[in-house]
Amino acid sequence: MWAAATDERIKFVQSSCSGFAGSGCFRYEETFDPEEVKDTNFGDPRCENLVDMLGPVPYWLGNDGKDIAEYIGRENDLPFDMHFMKAAVAPRYLFESISVDDIWANPRGAYITHKAAKEIFKFLGAEDNIVLSCRYGPHAHTFNDFCRFFDFIECSLQNKTYLWDNADQMFSYMDISEII
Repeated sequence: MWAAATDERIKFVQSSCSGFAGSGCFRYEETFDPEEVKDTNFGDPRCENLVDMLGPVPYWLGNDGKDIAEYIGRENDLPFDMHFMKAAVAPRYLFESISVDDIWANPRGAYITHKAAKEIFKFLGAEDNIVLSCRYGPHAHTFNDFCRFFDFIECSLQNKTYLWDNADQMFSYMDISEII
């Protein structure tokens, strides 16, 4: 996604189960009842957060995470969130695929940033150029995710509506008006 946000030669980009500092949301962290998520692939009843990322992979966040570390516990004070990254791809094509079961990768946060970025795509007359395709299952880039991405490319090139943008149905119970 970073490459597409900074290089306009990239016409299509896919983000798959990217979670924190990817499709997820720095400002939205959720904890679940452990019994509710006992069958998820990680078994962790919460989504990853800034502390989790600065330990093993600080280089994902630039400057070995030194600049962003000051926001630990103050994520709402960040001057940006991942919808900015997604919006930087507009009006080109962004396909996101997530598993709603992949709690650690923050699927609800991915939906929040998707909806916020979609407003920029809409403003630019490219509302159909951003899609969030949701599925059930483990943290993985599955063969079906791969096929749906190519279907999205094909539909886009032929000016057809892509039918697997199912995020609004999957997250219809969420009121995100206070978050974005």
